[in-house]
Amino acid sequence: MLEILSLSLKDFFSKKFLKFALVPFCLSLVIFGVLAYFGFNVLLNFFNELFEQTFPSLAFIYSLAFVQVIIAILSALSASFVFIFGSVFFAIFIISFLTPFICKEIDEKYYHSARKNAPSNLAVFAKMLFILFK
Repeated sequence: MLEILSLSLKDFFSKKFLKFALVPFCLSLVIFGVLAYFGFNVLLNFFNELFEQTFPSLAFIYSLAFVQVIIAILSALSASFVFIFGSVFFAIFIISFLTPFICKEIDEKYYHSARKNAPSNLAVFAKMLFILFK
């Protein structure tokens, strides 16, 4: 049992499998980082317009420094929450499409089985998308 665990850890920390795991994660971090940055700015602009136009009687409360700091902190926390969880789930989604490549690498490394009538990667991706949309 420990032999299998040590083999799997050696495989996971190999260059090829780290590339399979980290490239989609870094890509999703960049995408969701940009989205979180612009979303944070949009949220602050929303609060500015909300208190200026919709609730002018509460504009005095919003003009206080500690209220603006609290709103900025809450906005940053919500943007970072979306940034972290969104990037992790998006990376898992991307990695799920890399499953045929990962299985092929494991098969070549340990089992050396010759695959007969193996479907193409495009057919596998099309089937996965079909199941996803179904």
